[in-house]
Amino acid sequence: EKKFELYAKAKAVLYIPFDEDYGYITLEAMASSKAVITAKDSGGPLEFVEDYKNGLIAAPDAKEIAGRIDELAQSEVMAQELGAKSKKRLNDRNITWNNVVKELTK
Repeated sequence: EKKFELYAKAKAVLYIPFDEDYGYITLEAMASSKAVITAKDSGGPLEFVEDYKNGLIAAPDAKEIAGRIDELAQSEVMAQELGAKSKKRLNDRNITWNNVVKELTK
């Protein structure tokens, strides 16, 4: 319940791992209609996040990451638009537990 509350109250989600293999945090954020800020070397999240389409991708540099955070913090409209597109991208890719189980049991 606490995790749902945190996602609900977030303007966006920062997820900047190094070379992550998949990244459920990205999918959870997208399911919550939140834009994801990630880095160019984050790995798996880059399969889902498109720069300025449904999230933001920064160089793995503290100043650039901070700049991307500031961009979303200063624009409620941008955060909402990217978040809505994020959820749509997730839905369009049909990434659900039912679909995953179906694909694994073929």
